Amino acid sequence: MTWRRVAQIYLVLAVLAAFFVSFERESRQPAPDAVPAGPERSLLGTDAAAIEAVVFRRESALVRAQREGDRWRVVEPAGAPVQSDLVAAASGSLAMMTSVLISPKGCFEYEAAHGTVQRHYYQHLKGERTSTNCMALIYAWTGALAKRGELDGTPELGEFAAKVEQAAIGTIESGVMTKDLVPYADPPPERFAYTEEFLEAIAANLEKSL
Repeated sequence: MTWRRVAQIYLVLAVLAAFFVSFERESRQPAPDAVPAGPERSLLGTDAAAIEAVVFRRESALVRAQREGDRWRVVEPAGAPVQSDLVAAASGSLAMMTSVLISPKGCFEYEAAHGTVQRHYYQHLKGERTSTNCMALIYAWTGALAKRGELDGTPELGEFAAKVEQAAIGTIESGVMTKDLVPYADPPPERFAYTEEFLEAIAANLEKSL
């Protein structure tokens, strides 16, 4: 399978995922004027929560995504170059996506899909304040820590990683978020948080759970 074909497949996957997110949001909005709610809407006649895997085919090409709790993981094609920016389009911000690479030998690598945030780095060098979303990087670290705990038989490490993730998500849900997430917030916050403010808020939430 060529990289161009894989890119096309992931573009289709990203568009369908964006449609799914939009569909979910629309279906959750309350009916106007307190009209009694009818039966819940479903995706293609199926309860969205009951879907465990999705397979996309185009000629001989195939992409398979599998549900893992409240997340989705692309399991096929294994080892193919993933167009992470296209897939991340479904979540609104590339900074919210972490990649997990699994080798045929069973090795794992957790990384932030966005790579180096060059523009923010240059702003930092100039002494300017930045509002950099570090969620993907946080989840890369917590994912690696949880896997290490699983391999070593140390559940305490996995529990700590889960608390870090909960603190990070709780920070955003409380209205403290970086600039890239503001357009997707409902209701929107009064102001966005700078990088240091965002990290300090996560640290404060984490401290409460330890």
